[in-house]
Amino acid sequence: MMAHIASADFNLKWEQYSDIPELLFNENLINESERSLLVQMAGFRNRLSHDYLGLDLDILVDIVNNRIPDFRNFLKIIKDYCKI
Repeated sequence: MMAHIASADFNLKWEQYSDIPELLFNENLINESERSLLVQMAGFRNRLSHDYLGLDLDILVDIVNNRIPDFRNFLKIIKDYCKI
């Protein structure tokens, strides 16, 4: 979703998904704490996509049990951007 916003709405280009939060931060779309969160989420997305067989089950359990507020924050960023 952040990639779509960066490319479609701002015509921004990037090398890696982890670059997108910095681009959105520079456009004043997200604040520093949101940028940090999105960098972490992009890094985990890359691990899910490219190293899914090597993922540590304890890390997945921790995310499911303790990081749901991060997903809510991500959804809030999108919701605020879309003004819904």
